[in-house]
Amino acid sequence: MSINRLTIIKFALLIIIAFILTTILTWPLAINVDRFYESGDYSLNGWILIHMQKSILSGKIFDQISLFNPGQFYPLPYTLAFSNHLFIPSLLFIPFYLITQNLAVSVNLLMFFSFIFTFITCFLFINYFLKKYFVSLVGATIFSFNPITMSSISKLQLMNKYFLPLVFLFFYKFLEHPSYKNGFFFFLFFTLNSLTA
Repeated sequence: MSINRLTIIKFALLIIIAFILTTILTWPLAINVDRFYESGDYSLNGWILIHMQKSILSGKIFDQISLFNPGQFYPLPYTLAFSNHLFIPSLLFIPFYLITQNLAVSVNLLMFFSFIFTFITCFLFINYFLKKYFVSLVGATIFSFNPITMSSISKLQLMNKYFLPLVFLFFYKFLEHPSYKNGFFFFLFFTLNSLTA
C-alpha cells in the first residue's frame, strides 16, 4: 500500500472517529438536533448567527452602522460591537440554515461540527510532534471533549476553538524555521481564530 493511500485511509478514519466520538459524547444531541434549543446563551448566539448570516448575504456586513446597530437592545446604539460577532461560525452557519431553514437545527449542526473540526485540528497538532496515531487520538479527545468544554456546551464562543491548535502549530513552526510561509500561516490562523471566538 502506498504512503499516499495509507494517509488518505488514516485521515478518513480520523473523520469517522471524530463523528462517532462527537455523537457519543454529545448524546442525545444527535437525536434531538431539531428540538434542543435552550434559552439564554443558546438563543443569544442563534440571534447573532441569524443577524450575521443576513448581513453577510445582503452585503450589510460592509456597512458598520447596520452591522453593529441591530435592534435587540434598541434604543442603545452599536450593541453588537460589545458582543461576539461570530463571523467565521456565521459563514459555517449559512449553508446549514439555507438547507434546513430551521434555526435550532442549524445552530445544533454548527455546534456538532465545531466538535469535529476541533478534534481534527487538535489531532493534526499533536500528531505533528508525536507521530503516533493512537496517542494523537487520545490527546484530541481530551482537548475536544474535556469537562470545561462540555459544561459550556451552549456557549458557542467557547466551542469554536478549531483554529487554536493551528495557531500554536504554526507559531511553533515559525519559531523553529522562520519563513514567510510559516509567518503567513501563523497570522492567517491567528486572524481566523480571532474572528471565530
